[in-house]
Amino acid sequence: MTQLGASPYTALDQIPIGRRIREIMAEKGKYYSLAAMSKRLGTNRETFRSMLNGQREIYNFELEKIATDLKITVARIRQTDCTEIGNRLKELLNKQSYPEEALVLSLQLLATSKGVTERCYARLRVGFAQFLNKSYEHAHDSLIEAYQQAVYIEKEYGDTDLYSLVLNALMDVYTALGNYLNASKILREVESVFQEDPTRRSAICYQHAKIRESAKDIQGAKKFAYQSVHHAMQANKRTLIGKTKVNAAHYEYLTQNYEQAQELLEQAIDDLEEDVFSQQIARKELVKTLIKLNRNQAAAVWIQSTLSSLTDQRVSPLRGKLLVLLSRALDEPTHAELVFQEEEYSRNVRYVACRYLMHHFRGKGDSTKFIYYYERGEELSSSSMDILDEGAL
Repeated sequence: MTQLGASPYTALDQIPIGRRIREIMAEKGKYYSLAAMSKRLGTNRETFRSMLNGQREIYNFELEKIATDLKITVARIRQTDCTEIGNRLKELLNKQSYPEEALVLSLQLLATSKGVTERCYARLRVGFAQFLNKSYEHAHDSLIEAYQQAVYIEKEYGDTDLYSLVLNALMDVYTALGNYLNASKILREVESVFQEDPTRRSAICYQHAKIRESAKDIQGAKKFAYQSVHHAMQANKRTLIGKTKVNAAHYEYLTQNYEQAQELLEQAIDDLEEDVFSQQIARKELVKTLIKLNRNQAAAVWIQSTLSSLTDQRVSPLRGKLLVLLSRALDEPTHAELVFQEEEYSRNVRYVACRYLMHHFRGKGDSTKFIYYYERGEELSSSSMDILDEGAL
């Protein structure tokens, strides 16, 4: 790009600028056809076509003329008018925090969106925000609309990135609604689109596994999890392979094949060298597996080494879970008590700590502390499961 050239992509959604202009033209009707608009701009039709197709750079002065003809601002074409709101929204959605604010911001972006790609991204974010607010039916409606737009974008431009993002979000909604039939139907529809893309096929298999798990078909879920590993290996992406092995280990764990789960997780930890967060999750899962195998000292070593890598965050869900697991491995309640007493930990993490403490003191015959943590646990939640099998740990 020259100094006179406009940025080739929009600021928020990284939409190719020529495609962005084409989409806005399409929404405005026949008056903004290629022939009509190139004539008004005083630009050769084929030159204008090559600009919109990304074959020729668009200069800043040309973009200004195009914006004037479209009766919108250059900032609206470039999305520079919404980057502050958009970046704040991305942060909230990534952290899954402040869902009400996320919904307000996502609706603001949707109201100003233009062109099918921007509208699709905006509708996707609305759906995600509605999902975080547990408004699942509304999230479903938003994401179905985004899905239809993503299908059009894939057919028109061969762009499957949005297709994959919308699909993942829609699967989460179907799982929350228990609508496994429609989830499986859509997955079958999209499989042909990603037939030659092993990375995306791996992701689709993972979605199939999640659906099977939600439907209580763990063996079926395990089958799809291993297919996901197979496709990741075809893609030859080491980090992806590591993530899929963690997923497969999860189903080996659920079916009590702890030795196999341990082997997969140890391999995954090596594969995830370039993804520290995912590697830490794999370490936590390995700790749970080692405790199930009664290899408590080995589990404690893994916990301590993982905790030492979390120095940037004094309080975090992962740190809290690891401390509870350390109490479980060492049969020492102090670590879990610290988690329970620290109100900065989430309600969910404090509940898991409370569950451990209740069972620990019952086993020690300390009825006073057992009753205390039993009552505190009742205030937070209730479950009869082994904390190692708690979905939140």
